[in-house]
Amino acid sequence: MVIRVGLVGTGYAARVRIEALLADARADVLMVAGRDFARTCGFADDYGLKPVEDWRVLVHDAAVDVVVVATVSALHGSVVEASLRANKHVVVEYPLSLELAEAEYLLELARSQDVLLHVEHIELLGGLHQAMRAHLPKIGIPHYVNYRTLNPQHPAPTKWTYREDLFGFPFCGALSRVHRLTNLFGSVKSVDCRTRRVWNEENKPFLRSIVSSSRLLFGCVDFCA
Repeated sequence: MVIRVGLVGTGYAARVRIEALLADARADVLMVAGRDFARTCGFADDYGLKPVEDWRVLVHDAAVDVVVVATVSALHGSVVEASLRANKHVVVEYPLSLELAEAEYLLELARSQDVLLHVEHIELLGGLHQAMRAHLPKIGIPHYVNYRTLNPQHPAPTKWTYREDLFGFPFCGALSRVHRLTNLFGSVKSVDCRTRRVWNEENKPFLRSIVSSSRLLFGCVDFCA
């Protein structure tokens, strides 16, 4: 059985996904849609795909079995909902949505449509995380966990991940790290968060820098992170 795929997105994640799909004989990638049609055409030429100007056309194409969503975070919810309503299976990069209520709705919609909805998050499958899960019972539940990620770039790039309206709340970028902690320690009782933003005065609404810090209190013990 060959699964016919439509891809929404033309950035880094989209290229990683399509190269994996093209290497798998079980998948046949048919078409791609992006936010900029000229860029979409260039992407399509690179991989021998049909360029589609509007992602809505792609998700309603009868030839497509699965929609892979690898576009800007702000569009994830809309593309996923349209795909599910068109009875397509969906693979979407995290986050599923920038809004919790919408994400919960999409999960219920997938169940009611009886189609697959997979939120792509490979870090939980990696060797480092699997080793932590395997060895954590041997040391017990820690009382404090410190997880830091820094990405210094100078000058700051003017790309969509530096636009809050497209990328979402800053912690969307660190969602995989937070997910690692919830996967290890369970539900969160409370969150205390502080964020400092500095805008790029020459290229608004892009950010020049952003620093976010969060303390998560887990329900597994009185104080564990």
